[in-house]
Amino acid sequence: MKGNIWSEAHRIKGIVVIPTNGCVKNNGSAVMGRGLARQAVHRLPDVEKLLGKALQEKGNHVFLLSSPMWGKVITFPVKSNWWEKAELIIIERSAKELADLHIKESILMSYVGCGNGRLDWKNVKPIIDKYIPNVIIVDWKDK
Repeated sequence: MKGNIWSEAHRIKGIVVIPTNGCVKNNGSAVMGRGLARQAVHRLPDVEKLLGKALQEKGNHVFLLSSPMWGKVITFPVKSNWWEKAELIIIERSAKELADLHIKESILMSYVGCGNGRLDWKNVKPIIDKYIPNVIIVDWKDK
């Protein structure tokens, strides 16, 4: 699917997956400076603070975050540090963790790990298909 992932999620009442890393700033907020993560910071007040707290308490894992102001999002680690290349082993762990959440709503995901993470979708797609085959992939770039 092509389009604005946020609009599509709202239209079908789905949940957006945000690719993330495990870095937390000195102020306790998660590092969310590029791509869909950056969009989330601008659209979802305090999402970086919620994720930062979760990262500090539980480590670099998948989290279902929610707020009365903006609903739900799923964070999806693709790397440990923001400056690194994404890692397939982290993506696979994240895909398993997401599958274990047994979410009933539609899940919308971008090409995780393929933007700032510098991976090729042909290597990521089989992992996503294995664990979360019903995910809706949205090509959101420049939308």
